[in-house]
Amino acid sequence: MKNKITALVLAFFLSGFNTMAQETWSRVRIYFDAHHSARSLSDAGLLPEHFSKGARNSIDAEIDSGDIQKLKNAGVRYEVLVPDIKAAYLESLQGMHNQKSGAPACGLANFDYGTMGPYHTFTEVVAHLDAMQAAFPNLVTTKDSLGASIEGRAIWAVKISDNPNTNESATEAPAYYDALHHAREPHSMESLLYFMWWLLENYGTDPVASYLVDNRELFFVPVVNPDGYVYNQTTDPNGGGMWRKNRRDNGGGVYGVDLNRNYSSSWGDPVGSSGNPTSGTYRGDSAFSEPESRAVRDYVIQIDPAVAFCCHTHGQKYLVSPGCMYPLDNYETYAEFSSEFILNDWWGYGTTSLMLGYSSCGTTRHFMHDRGTIAWTPEIGDSFWPAQSAFCSTVEGAQPSLLYIAHVAGSYARLHDFSVTGPALPGDTLAVDIRVRNRGLRMSADSVSVTATILTGNATALNAVTALGNIPARGLATGSMQFLVNPAAMLNDSVTLEFTVMEKGYITHVITKNVWVGTPLLIFQDNAESGFSNWTSASWDTTFMDRQSGLYCFADSRYGNYESNDTRIIQLVPQLKLAGATTPVLEMNAKWSLEPTYDDLVMQVSLNGTSWNTLRTYDGHSHWTQDRTDLSAYAGQNVYLRFLLDSDNGVQSDGFYFDDLRVVQYQLSGTGIDDSGWPSTVSLFPSPASETLQVRAAGKAQYEIITATGMRAGTGHFTDATSIDLRPFAAGVYVLRVFGIHGSHASRFVIERP
Repeated sequence: MKNKITALVLAFFLSGFNTMAQETWSRVRIYFDAHHSARSLSDAGLLPEHFSKGARNSIDAEIDSGDIQKLKNAGVRYEVLVPDIKAAYLESLQGMHNQKSGAPACGLANFDYGTMGPYHTFTEVVAHLDAMQAAFPNLVTTKDSLGASIEGRAIWAVKISDNPNTNESATEAPAYYDALHHAREPHSMESLLYFMWWLLENYGTDPVASYLVDNRELFFVPVVNPDGYVYNQTTDPNGGGMWRKNRRDNGGGVYGVDLNRNYSSSWGDPVGSSGNPTSGTYRGDSAFSEPESRAVRDYVIQIDPAVAFCCHTHGQKYLVSPGCMYPLDNYETYAEFSSEFILNDWWGYGTTSLMLGYSSCGTTRHFMHDRGTIAWTPEIGDSFWPAQSAFCSTVEGAQPSLLYIAHVAGSYARLHDFSVTGPALPGDTLAVDIRVRNRGLRMSADSVSVTATILTGNATALNAVTALGNIPARGLATGSMQFLVNPAAMLNDSVTLEFTVMEKGYITHVITKNVWVGTPLLIFQDNAESGFSNWTSASWDTTFMDRQSGLYCFADSRYGNYESNDTRIIQLVPQLKLAGATTPVLEMNAKWSLEPTYDDLVMQVSLNGTSWNTLRTYDGHSHWTQDRTDLSAYAGQNVYLRFLLDSDNGVQSDGFYFDDLRVVQYQLSGTGIDDSGWPSTVSLFPSPASETLQVRAAGKAQYEIITATGMRAGTGHFTDATSIDLRPFAAGVYVLRVFGIHGSHASRFVIERP
């Protein structure tokens, strides 16, 4: 896929100064337009790495005075938001009177604030590792030195598990976490420190913490670059230091190698790394020239993790592996996992080239990916040194993804999809088929069961539990359940089912699904198995990635992210023929990851194919979900349908997927919709009516009142005859639909007021 994101994401212009501690760094908003894009920034010598969003068609970057001058020289429009971010950070510390170092922080008993502002010094991090082992000797190992840094400091690692000093990798899958490859990114380390304490403190009381500690081997290297981090403490004892690299003496007063460009995978590729020792992305004179990267290499080879997070800051995005090439291999796994763990306060996930605008070669995650480890780089937070007021929210916001990858390292049974066999008719049996996927990478999900709880009063359970046995890693298993639909249930009522998936008694997934009462009369359907036979698009495609049913689903950007400053449309070629339907609905399965606020996808309809009305707008992130859109406003007409994705010059993510699309009209029999008039056994009067409407029909029946816009305004039951109180309704035109054993019948009536 073409990479246009290069155009926007230019935050960390890794020009690399060896006197960074003395540079003035500013927070700058950089605007993109028709005249300035990636090419003009690249020509100006600016490369993107860290940035966040603050407005449409712009990015917010923390850059030094030299890079500001480059923006001026290139004629790129920008706005200085914070002239001196270090001064602003230090000023923010003055207002935090009640949050002192050493006091419990962020809701945990042992996690606290450090003495470098709220951040922990290297010595304090080491003390925390010792404290963990002292307080929980049966759950965490004594810290293990992986080797010494350039300046002789130990690179410490610990393991958390129920038998931490025993190698149980054959039965407990390993997951790996590291941080502080780059010395100016303390929140990467703080997020891990918080996560470690949360696991230890909640073991034995919280079921998630207990399960993970008992069933995983969790390995942590919280400070990969101790020398660079200590250097920042030396120059800026209250925090705010901007040194990035390690402290190798390159000669001539020039220091540092970028450890995250020093790994062997595609080492030496000039894209995203530099052979110039003065550069912030200097890759060293050979792969693994640095003792710090060698220490991580040897440790990873030893423990052979299934998954890994190589934590960095900042930007609130997840970079998937590899990093220096287009990841056609295993992208579907990264997209599957990322779409489940990402939260809406994160901007997106995707390949490095599409998320940042350039490829980064010689990275940790690329090295791990090449060894068979599924590895991400989470860019945590919105700044290198967030103010203390944002300290807890930032570390807490990283936890769901840290927990998720620990689960998928081993086994992780999740409801994949469900389907209904036959209609859900009042008084009849409802049959539901489910598929459960073991999303785990290494282990079988054993003794899997699913229980359905009915959350509405429209059904009772006949068989609401299904045992699926053992599901191999990445495998699927199928089960079925039966329910009795309440005889008094009304047409289009929902039967809401909460499915709880369990492995050996541990809850792995809880999700809610709906079934609607009635027989779905099919107006249109497409499950993507026939490709584009019903659609036209210049950019959308079908894909096998994480589809819901069959072999394919539709996607706007197969194998990667959508492009920046782009509009991509997929349009249904045949019109939807809604003649005879009074309450048609569009149902589909959908998932999406769209840059919150600035990118969106809209579902639109048109009567003439040129003027479009928006039915629904999708924003942010959602894993596969049931999606239902009311088309009643277009009942009786033929309409065009399309999906339109619109992006700005900002962050791109994985995009929009849909599967199993259908347009249906629900009714209470299988005879079809009859809108030709009332049979002799049904009558209503008077019309126009004022306060009451008299309805007569042979036998038992249900009715519903539909407004002119297609909304259901009233329902009821009757036998032979009924009188409907019209006083709660406004004057206007309505449709009365009666459902009996002979079918579904509708007629218009008018309410007039004196």
